[in-house]
Amino acid sequence: MRKSWLLGAIVVSAGIAAHADEPPTKAADDPDAEMWAGHQATVGARRVPILGRLVTRSDTFLLARIRRDGDEVHLEQQLCKLDIAPFAGVKVSLLAEGLPKMPRTRITFRRKGLRWEAVPWSTSWNYEDVDQDGKPGATVRVEAPVCGGTVYVGSNSQAIARGVEKAGALSGELKVSIDQRILETSGGCLGLVAKDTKENVAGTFAYTPVPAGSTCESLLAASEWPAHAVPPPDPKEAAPPRKRVRVR
Repeated sequence: MRKSWLLGAIVVSAGIAAHADEPPTKAADDPDAEMWAGHQATVGARRVPILGRLVTRSDTFLLARIRRDGDEVHLEQQLCKLDIAPFAGVKVSLLAEGLPKMPRTRITFRRKGLRWEAVPWSTSWNYEDVDQDGKPGATVRVEAPVCGGTVYVGSNSQAIARGVEKAGALSGELKVSIDQRILETSGGCLGLVAKDTKENVAGTFAYTPVPAGSTCESLLAASEWPAHAVPPPDPKEAAPPRKRVRVR
């Protein structure tokens, strides 16, 4: 049961990969297009038997090509790096070499007064080989003292975001709801404990302009990632229900 929750930490990645059957647009290949580096910081929480309430944290690093159209900003972005904080003695990760190969995300922000709101978007994949490693779905590595191995996952997610203009780009808050499916596992132990999950995560995002022609490789080779999202607070724990007092 512990491992089924820890695998849920990978839900962040589902919110930033597009439908697996969508090809990139022409704008994605424009060498002179405006470009932003992005950073998403998300947190989630769930109660687990014995372990209690666990909080997961993830940092997602993105590179987006930008197209402006009046009061709309269109982003077509790719995943450069995903860091999931280890906890409870377990580390969960996607294939580093497969991240840049995952389908690009298309997001549209619309101006609403002083704020910008993203058109809600959904993302999904099932058995499609989204990280191009020859295996179904997305490959997730689980490093643990007991019951480690590899899990192949499918995902369906819905996301919303809103923000403000800052330093020539956007920053703000986002929420993602993910339904994650276990497609296959590498061994009997993981097959017993890895379960389908439904999770909600929330957090912050920030984009900053970078030179045209920037790549994931060039930005990751620098000493520091250009964009920095404000660290989100831990999820609030729901207040216990109030006891009803009978008046005699």
